Amino acid sequence: MNGKVYLVGAGPGDPELLTLKALKVLKRADVVLHDELVGAEILAQVPSTARIHNVGKRCGGKSTSQREINSLLIQYALLGLQVVRLKGGSDNWPDAIASDVTVVVYMPGRDYLATAQKLRAAGLSAETPCAIVSRVGSHDERAHVTSIGELPSAPRLSAPSLLVVGEVVRFAQHRSLREQFSQFIARNFEASQSELIKTTESGSQEQAQ
Repeated sequence: MNGKVYLVGAGPGDPELLTLKALKVLKRADVVLHDELVGAEILAQVPSTARIHNVGKRCGGKSTSQREINSLLIQYALLGLQVVRLKGGSDNWPDAIASDVTVVVYMPGRDYLATAQKLRAAGLSAETPCAIVSRVGSHDERAHVTSIGELPSAPRLSAPSLLVVGEVVRFAQHRSLREQFSQFIARNFEASQSELIKTTESGSQEQAQ
């Protein structure tokens, strides 16, 4: 049996926001190499018999190098195993963002100052509203509404989290952020995840677009 390597996006943390294909891949995995910030609820979808490796980095700690990760992916695939590289978020920043656009940043990290600077550099004003939502869809979901200018001083909510930026936040009620954003998040995450999952044959790895 030929091994395969799958690149899968974990999203903001709610398993219900995974695409059907991503969930199917996770449930059939023999090996999973995941980022540090991938939540327990996502990892719970993996079979108990699978080998799980945390290859992520958190708070400046030691992490597995990309060369080591690639080597592990290839080695396991050559053994005929179904291997999943489970990623938590993205860092694709456009050069310009229109003021009427809603932006969702998955896994924004804890350096809110750098994030605010990137958003300002992309053309958004300091008064643009934004919201940090932690553990979307879980029982301990939390949200904090602020603005780009005040983002650096916002509380560091626990991961996995996402950052919603745009006028949509101004009209959202704090206690119902999830309900008001959930369809938007699910629609956009499903679209991005469909581009992320790639399969490879015989242990080779194809880069996600």
